[in-house]
Amino acid sequence: MNIFTTNDRIINSLKLPISFMSAFLIIMYFISLIFGVGDNVQIMSFFIWSALSGGFVASYITHNSEKTVIISSSVITVNVIFYLVNSRTLSILATLFIAYFLCKIIAGFDLTKFCVISILVSVLLGFSFAYLYILIESFTRFLADLVNTNSFLFSFINEIYTLIIGDDFSQLFYFKDYGSAIFINEEIASGAVNIFSADKANPASAVSVYLTGKYFANIFLPIGIYVCLFSKIKDRYFIPVTISLILSILCGNNLMFSTFLFFYNPIIYLSYVICTSLCYLFINLADVRLGFVDSASLIELVKYSNDILIFIIIGIVSMILMYFLCLVVLSKYDFDFYRYIPKSVRKLIDALGGEKNIISIDSYTVTVKNPNLVNILNIDCDLHENIVNLIDDDYNLLIKYLT
Repeated sequence: MNIFTTNDRIINSLKLPISFMSAFLIIMYFISLIFGVGDNVQIMSFFIWSALSGGFVASYITHNSEKTVIISSSVITVNVIFYLVNSRTLSILATLFIAYFLCKIIAGFDLTKFCVISILVSVLLGFSFAYLYILIESFTRFLADLVNTNSFLFSFINEIYTLIIGDDFSQLFYFKDYGSAIFINEEIASGAVNIFSADKANPASAVSVYLTGKYFANIFLPIGIYVCLFSKIKDRYFIPVTISLILSILCGNNLMFSTFLFFYNPIIYLSYVICTSLCYLFINLADVRLGFVDSASLIELVKYSNDILIFIIIGIVSMILMYFLCLVVLSKYDFDFYRYIPKSVRKLIDALGGEKNIISIDSYTVTVKNPNLVNILNIDCDLHENIVNLIDDDYNLLIKYLT
């Protein structure tokens, strides 16, 4: 399995986890609105994600049900240890790469060794990540100091940081004095969300810097990407993308949508992050002040917007721009058709005259268009007219990467 390319890339193993988690989070979002159990839901959801993502990634790599269960349990173990030490869970991306890492380093062992090594490595990783987090906290505050009311930089760092590490960075600005601190009603309100919550009728400037742009990241830009990708994803990825889009729009949680984008096409994901940052910058310069209390969802947009029509018009413009940018990216970097070929295999193909010179590969022979292009000095082969006889290893490599 290659992470981003080839037919068995990792996104194929994430279709069900993304679909299930998106549906689960939508249901729990509305339950939490009624019963107020938001923190418990978030913790529970990350443990569920650990089990699902770890299991499905392991299944695609090992094709072994026993090893799949062991890997899934190992990923949960890492997350539990991390939570017990730091009172927080690992990020979406961290759990995926732990599963991928465990599969790659121990997949070749027999079941007994696989189980023992998996347990040892997961415990080691759990404590390593837990104590590494102390350094990450210092790094997070260093990044926060760099932002200094720069809305573009805040958005760019926040979107990537949340996917890779977690929401620590945004929390500093939403609920701490990194996001400004002012007197409201004879009390100090620290953080953009707290400032907005204290006076929704007259939002402070911090709201336009740190909050308003999030509506574009959660609602308008994902719609533009979805429309652009629809014809490509409707047969294979329709359910996970559609449910994660609904989660992003209705609940203001774009993590699952971002996870899909990152593994489907990282260039589109990067374009999405940049467009989000530009929206933050534009909204800040225009001094549009629309905040949120829980999340930048469609529900809170309707609830708190004083002039929703103008905001929607701006959103539609950003959605159209995102749509065309996505088209441009696909024209250059369409990972559905891009095949990852290692350098050693590329040298073999070049020695055969290039991929266009290869007509067919069958029965340990390669039929080529022009035998004069075959460089017999660079490969171990026998050349008879336009038929090249290869050794087993070279033939198997060509079968793996070209057929």
